[in-house]
Amino acid sequence: MAAALVGQTNDNRQARALKAPQEQDLKLPSERFKVTLPILLEYLLVADEALLPPKWHLWLNRTKKQEVQVLRDYLDSFARTAEAFSTSTPFITPRLVQEFLEFNFLGTGADDIKGGLQPFIIVDGNSKQWQSNLETARLYGLLMAGDASISLADLEALSSKEIKSIPLTYWELEKTLGMFGNLIRTLLGAPHPLTVAFCEIWNLLQTNLHDDIHNAIDYKHQVKPVHILRSIQLTFYTWFMHKRSQLTPPTLDLKHIWQCIIMQTYTTPKLPPQLYN
Repeated sequence: MAAALVGQTNDNRQARALKAPQEQDLKLPSERFKVTLPILLEYLLVADEALLPPKWHLWLNRTKKQEVQVLRDYLDSFARTAEAFSTSTPFITPRLVQEFLEFNFLGTGADDIKGGLQPFIIVDGNSKQWQSNLETARLYGLLMAGDASISLADLEALSSKEIKSIPLTYWELEKTLGMFGNLIRTLLGAPHPLTVAFCEIWNLLQTNLHDDIHNAIDYKHQVKPVHILRSIQLTFYTWFMHKRSQLTPPTLDLKHIWQCIIMQTYTTPKLPPQLYN
């Protein structure tokens, strides 16, 4: 598959060369998303496209081949600021970028842990897993850039190669949450209710409260990191589902997760089938 993707044709190069001057012109979001822009404005709670977070405008004025790198560079830059939740940068695949640019913040449903805007999409793990994902991302990049033709079967094969690493300890959980915080801060902006709610749960974790959560996870085994991620994922899914249905989202309160764990009243959410083990 890699050989097929790497192979380039003169026709593809000529087509991109002809298209390049047009892509250098500055574009407004409405020029690219003529039909779907209202969905993004609804999700981000902004009345005008000019008020969208800067990242969205930056994305729209880059070529398709640059879309992944733009988000990676933006996240790398944000991770070095005082506003960052973590100095670590989440692993971004071209497939994930494509979903964001299609405004698919919901995924395919409440049990989808591979798509949508939720903490399970954060890819971490050991160095071997990281290198494997880097190679998968490279192949995706060749596909997205239009450097070669590829079948649906090849696309599904690439998707199956992505390795999702679920945190097993408190410190792995905190790292995952920090990277997820950087991502939502970049995509949704600081004033967004979901970002604000996440900030509240993160700030509590930076106090002495983290000792109790650490003990509950790593020593008392009252709860697993996957349950906490699942609670956050369902909260995000419910909020976006309400917005898509033009309903008023429920009041956000992620802080109750920590409170319930400490008071030993936390009800572990049901996990989707792929997380049973």
